[in-house]
Amino acid sequence: MNTDTDTEDTPERAPSGTVLNIVGAHLYREDTESRVLPGLRNPDSAFAGNTRHFLAGHCQQQSALACLVREAQEEAELLIDPERVELAHVVHLVDTPGDSPRTGLVFRTAWSGTPKVLEFVPATDHPPESSRPETEVRRFAEQAVGRIARWTDTSWAREGSQVWRADGAAGGTWYVKVHQNDRFHDREVAALRTWVPHLGVAAPKLVTADTQLRAVVVTAVPGRPLHGTGLSPKEQRRLFHRIGALASAIHRSAPAPAARKPLGVPRPRLRPGRVRSGKSADRLRAGLGPARAPQRLPADDRPSGRHP
Repeated sequence: MNTDTDTEDTPERAPSGTVLNIVGAHLYREDTESRVLPGLRNPDSAFAGNTRHFLAGHCQQQSALACLVREAQEEAELLIDPERVELAHVVHLVDTPGDSPRTGLVFRTAWSGTPKVLEFVPATDHPPESSRPETEVRRFAEQAVGRIARWTDTSWAREGSQVWRADGAAGGTWYVKVHQNDRFHDREVAALRTWVPHLGVAAPKLVTADTQLRAVVVTAVPGRPLHGTGLSPKEQRRLFHRIGALASAIHRSAPAPAARKPLGVPRPRLRPGRVRSGKSADRLRAGLGPARAPQRLPADDRPSGRHP
């Protein structure tokens, strides 16, 4: 055995207690009139939500310079030459005790192009139409909770997802969701009206539903959105353990037995085989235990999330 080779192939282990850091790239630019280019961060952002901030983003298995170039183009349609970038400042912090440490690299550079708002930031009461639901859906929601001052598109990154955060003019926050089809709508509404209330404050409450629009309005729940959240492997495992605990409680819940219907009325219209099938189904239902609704989970086992 060549011990020297084995030693060289073995990666160096990190010292005990080492944790992963979230690395962000930030763009600082001041023009000839001493104006700085900031943005207003989405209120659902995991870090510094609803505050003025540099154009910035998390490094996604890429260099900080590549991240800076990508974010500038995606958020404001600015083109940056990596060769002309210089490091202006470094910030290292822990936002809240127990959170992953964050390292922010602030860069100064020249750009080309005219800044544009490409990622909607809810800075006004009148966001672009593309970020709001259809007129009928907005009217339906406001009839239930009052005037909505701000709409924020919080749809999942998949085709057909339509979810909005609705901030009321008089306070309060709700989520408005339009389902893709009748089956999805009926299934979710039935769940929200029956067993979901047994989950307690960790679950959203149904405010109203509309079958024709396939839309629902639900309350917001405590927790931190997962979108844009940089989690360490340990944090991810803990999070998915919580989600699994909730899913397990749901799947362990036996469905409610169907109402038993006597065969006396339809018997003349059924073939002999159909009658036997009906009796077998009755016997099967009789053997089922009582229905169980998922119970409220302990505080440590509740998953945090944004909306259903």
